[in-house]
Amino acid sequence: MNANSTFAKTACLLFLTHLTLTCFSQEKLLLKAKQNLFRQPDSALFYLNKSLAVYKEPQKRAETYKILGIFYDIKGEYERSEHYYDSSLLIFQEINHLEGQGDVLCNLAELFNHSDQLDKALQWSQQ
Repeated sequence: MNANSTFAKTACLLFLTHLTLTCFSQEKLLLKAKQNLFRQPDSALFYLNKSLAVYKEPQKRAETYKILGIFYDIKGEYERSEHYYDSSLLIFQEINHLEGQGDVLCNLAELFNHSDQLDKALQWSQQ
């Protein structure tokens, strides 16, 4: 076996290993974000931003936006939170994902309750 052949096999093996680890870690991005949301919010934000860069499937993107809404709600950034909840709700409606829509509507009601906009909280909770 010559040096070029050994190098090519090593390079191929490294590429396949990287590809496998990347695919595996992509599936774990939202899980890691959820796990870190309250304990290590900066870490959660890192995984959420990575999720937005990686996920193209509408349901995963909607879930990512929903968790970003939760993140900013916890931080007290209510306008940003509402923006992400609205983005999530729009996608969940487009793909007719009723459970996702229900989650986001509840989160919006809670958001407006936190921000003392009780009329909006009541409006969202009744949808």
